[in-house]
Amino acid sequence: MRKNRNIASFKNAFKEASINLKKIIKEEKIESDMQRFSNKDTKKMWQSINSVLGRSKNSDITSININDEIIENKNLIAEEFNRHFISSVSELINSIPDNIYNKHEEYSTALQSCHIIPPTDDEIISIIVQLKNSSCGLDGIKSSHLKHISASIAPLLRHLINKIIETGVYPNALKIATVVPICKGGDSKNVANYRPISILSTLNKVIEKFLHDRLTSFLDKNHVIYKRQYGFRKKCNTEIAALELINDVRSQLDIKKKVALIMLDLKKAFDVVDHLLLTESLERYGIRGSILDLFANYLSDRRQIVKIGDTYSSCTSIKSGVIQGSVLGPLLFSIFINDISKLPLKGKLYLYADDVVIAIDQDPQIELASAIQHDMKLIISKLQSKKLILNTSKSNFLIIHSPYQKVILEDIVQLDNNTSLVRVEYAKYLGLVIDQSLKWDVHVNSLETKLASAAGALWKLKNRLPLHIKKTIYQSLVESNLYYMSTIWGTASDAVLKPIQILQNRALRNVYNLDRLENRVKMYTHLVSDCLPIRAISYLSTATIIYNILNKRTHSNLSFVKQSSNSRTLRRNDTLRATICRTNRGSKSINFLGIHIYNNVPDEIKKLKHSYAFKWALKCNIRNENFIKLCFNNDYLSRFC
Repeated sequence: MRKNRNIASFKNAFKEASINLKKIIKEEKIESDMQRFSNKDTKKMWQSINSVLGRSKNSDITSININDEIIENKNLIAEEFNRHFISSVSELINSIPDNIYNKHEEYSTALQSCHIIPPTDDEIISIIVQLKNSSCGLDGIKSSHLKHISASIAPLLRHLINKIIETGVYPNALKIATVVPICKGGDSKNVANYRPISILSTLNKVIEKFLHDRLTSFLDKNHVIYKRQYGFRKKCNTEIAALELINDVRSQLDIKKKVALIMLDLKKAFDVVDHLLLTESLERYGIRGSILDLFANYLSDRRQIVKIGDTYSSCTSIKSGVIQGSVLGPLLFSIFINDISKLPLKGKLYLYADDVVIAIDQDPQIELASAIQHDMKLIISKLQSKKLILNTSKSNFLIIHSPYQKVILEDIVQLDNNTSLVRVEYAKYLGLVIDQSLKWDVHVNSLETKLASAAGALWKLKNRLPLHIKKTIYQSLVESNLYYMSTIWGTASDAVLKPIQILQNRALRNVYNLDRLENRVKMYTHLVSDCLPIRAISYLSTATIIYNILNKRTHSNLSFVKQSSNSRTLRRNDTLRATICRTNRGSKSINFLGIHIYNNVPDEIKKLKHSYAFKWALKCNIRNENFIKLCFNNDYLSRFC
């Protein structure tokens, strides 16, 4: 009996000690995590977050495969990457037949010529202060260093810039790019699976930013750049680009037309830009004389050096291309490709840097097929004259139509003996997955995968991390995905949105350690801070975009008309007039649904002077029980449509 009592006593003591030990380990883990995340350095904080999430990646390249031999020597690795990046572009350029370039092609010429006004010290200081704290170039000068001495170095940089303008010579020391290979996926030992990321001198960024601002001012003043070129332009973003495209498509669907979207992919578009052709484009658009000489010199004698860890390759000349990671590169590419907008296309052209989309609305479908062939013939000819190469394996088209309409069109449209376009059911444009019925189910499915992973990670970490870190993870992995393009896909049906709404609710409950049965309306109105359900996110984003367009804070081709004032509408003369729509798809356009949403915004919020103030005030305004309940009702869309 005594022996049994001793065993029972020992078991109880062991059990109690085990519980206490687990409790201590858990507390130590929490304390350890708290200390890890107390670092105010954002980069280190995210390294810790990724480590906890199991997303840490070792970006060091320790070995590669060269001719079926594994090479670990850093010098040989750097040289092989350098050879690959240069040769892959050269081979592409050499594949272009010489006879396709029409040197005698005629273009319209700008009447005005560009003149560069010298900078002031204050202007240079402003440019330096706005520099991002990104990686430094070969000279080792960080942007933070320049910021500390901005007032002292501004006169020296002003003198340097004036010399560059006066002589038309860009310093060769600033033309060297440090290239870091980043793996795109697949076998990390295969150099073909890496893309080059170019890093330029910080001093170069200051000079390029000055030239960029002067050149942009001239181009905007003379309306040179195509109005539907949205890439890398001030007050432009991907959401505006996609919104205008989808809005135009919805307008055509509303009058019972079908729309063909041709999605074109260009092979290494930035890398293969011919410098001679680019300078010809610059001259046509008004960059002439000594300013043209300056840009021609800027493009010449460029070199690159590949960095692997602390090892550098030899320096190699770059004979073509504009650097995508530079300040001037994207603008120069926009000028280079601008001629494509002058083609007599049957469809409407949408550009985002090198992303090219043609929207063709034709009826009957026989005309649609011939219109595709007509426009593609012109596009291919123009690309060839620019020595740009169409990637036919990644280019395709889809027909957007009502599910009640029959589409009698071949799945492959033959363009010539060697080129054809394949029809697809959905295509990705700037991160938005466009399906042929605009149901947005395919895009939401892609979101569901991301949100499920994030919600699962937050569940595992809900008792380990401090609240502010869990909120940071939520904002990065959940909220950012829900806000992106929500003005477009947020108009989907309740059935389509339901799975990701459930995942959002689950993620927030994990962030705030709420019971899984916690009332969702109460959760969004009282228990969580600054968070909105999906319908409210779409509502807020739509109203904010219209506010920004009306107040000219966003570059857009969309226009809105105010209601005419009379004795009855005097108090609401800021009310916008919605377009007439005939179909369900038309009623989801920003000119109809968006207008009704904006008209629902209180007048005192519309009158706010700043975009962030408008967005914050509207967010607070809609975080009430009645509106949140409406977001979860099946008749949400009918409330505004």
